[in-house]
Amino acid sequence: MKSTRPRSRVAVSFVAVRVGAALLATVTLVLAGVSAPANAAVTATHEITANWADVPAPTNAPYGVTRTAEFHINTNDANDPFANNPVSNVRATLTATNGAFSSIPAICKTSGVTPTSAISANGTQLLCNLGTITEGTATIIQAPVKANGAVGSNLSVSGTATSDSAVAPGGPAATPPLPITGTHGMDLVLSAATDQQTVVASRFGGNRQTIAVDYGIAMTAGSVAGPSSYSFTLDIAVTPAGQLPGLQWEGCAPVDNSGTALGIPFSVIVIGISP
Repeated sequence: MKSTRPRSRVAVSFVAVRVGAALLATVTLVLAGVSAPANAAVTATHEITANWADVPAPTNAPYGVTRTAEFHINTNDANDPFANNPVSNVRATLTATNGAFSSIPAICKTSGVTPTSAISANGTQLLCNLGTITEGTATIIQAPVKANGAVGSNLSVSGTATSDSAVAPGGPAATPPLPITGTHGMDLVLSAATDQQTVVASRFGGNRQTIAVDYGIAMTAGSVAGPSSYSFTLDIAVTPAGQLPGLQWEGCAPVDNSGTALGIPFSVIVIGISP
C-alpha cells in the first residue's frame, strides 16, 4: 500500500506541467494575433472641393486677367476614421479650361517627392504634390490661372486627388465657370522724327530728302488678340528746305539697339552693340 502513493504524486505533477505549457502556448498565439494589424498597409481616401478664392467672389474673367482657383483636399483613413497615419505623395491634378496656370503654388513640392510638382508645357495642367500628409488633415491649394480663351467662353478649373495609399482617386471637383470678357485695344507710339536733312537715293529714282520716324504698336493691357496686320494714317507737319512735292514710303526696318528710339522698345538686338 505504501508503494503506490509516490507514483500518484508523480502523475499529478506531470499533468500540471503539461496544462501550464498549453496555456502558455495559447497566450502566445493570442498576443501574436493582436500585433498583426499594426503591420497592415495604410489605405487612404481623399475628398476634394473647388471654388474661386478671389474676394469679392468673381463673376467673370477678363481676358488676360489672373483668377485664383482654390481646392480643399481632405485626407482620411479608408477603414478607421480616427487613424492618423502618414500618407505619402498626396497629390492633386488640376486642369484649366480656357486658361493657363501662371505659377506653381508654394504649397506644392518641387523636390524631395515623386513625382515633383510641375506645369505642363501648354500651361493647362498643374500637378501639385503635397508630400506626406497625416490622415485627418485638410489641405488648401490656391492656384493662379490666367484667362486666355475666346471672349464668350468660360474659364474653369477641375481637379482630382490621390496618393500612394489611395483606394481610388477623389473627385473630380470643378470651380464655377466664369465668362471670359474683353475687347481689343491698341497703342500706337510715334517718336520724334530724326535725320530730316538727309538726302538719299530714292527707290523711285533720283535723290530725295528723307524723314525717319520710329513707331511702335502694342496691345493694351487685357486686350484680346487682334488682326495680324494694321493700317493707319500718318500726318507729318514739316517743311524741310527744298522739299519735293508729296511724300512716299521708302522702307521699314525693325528698331534695334544701334540707335536711339525714345519710348519704343527694341524689336531686334544687334550683338556687339551696346544700347
